[in-house]
Amino acid sequence: MLIGMALTVGIHLTLARFHLQQQAMVIIQTTMLRDIAPLPIGFVLCVHCGLNLIEKNHPSLHQSPKVVLLETIIPLFAGINIAALLLYTYVFISFLFSAYITSYFILETNTDEYLLRLSQIINPDEAIESLVKTVVYATTASLIAGYYYYAVASEVMPTRQAVSRIITRSLFWLIVISVGLKLSIP
Repeated sequence: MLIGMALTVGIHLTLARFHLQQQAMVIIQTTMLRDIAPLPIGFVLCVHCGLNLIEKNHPSLHQSPKVVLLETIIPLFAGINIAALLLYTYVFISFLFSAYITSYFILETNTDEYLLRLSQIINPDEAIESLVKTVVYATTASLIAGYYYYAVASEVMPTRQAVSRIITRSLFWLIVISVGLKLSIP
């Protein structure tokens, strides 16, 4: 919610200099939908996948690699992607709510027109593009985590090193993929 509030105030004050502050809510909503919502979800899932391995009863630490693949890694892919879609819904709704609260109570602007046009403003193509980005980020996190879970189960790598690599490499590839998507999608 703090990101939504900061974005709302920043865009409103920037556009107020040009007397375009009535369009701030539309720009805020589009920016949140296309760029901001998927990225924090990817960061959270990358860190979650890495820190999940620290648990002393984690299956990767006590079972054979084949069992880990079937019972841990494959469900990890589905679970992380479902969690990403649920988190996306939560983050997007909280962004919209924080933008509305900030505009109405802090900036004291009229939000009636924005609320009336909200259903027209949300473009289905942008929503699908944003959901695809979220799923790509979640899949990246789960693939990297699955690789290192398997490495720990095969006793190729110690747990501490695997946790570190899951977090750092997931975040690195998340940034590379997000820059690539930003440059390739106009």
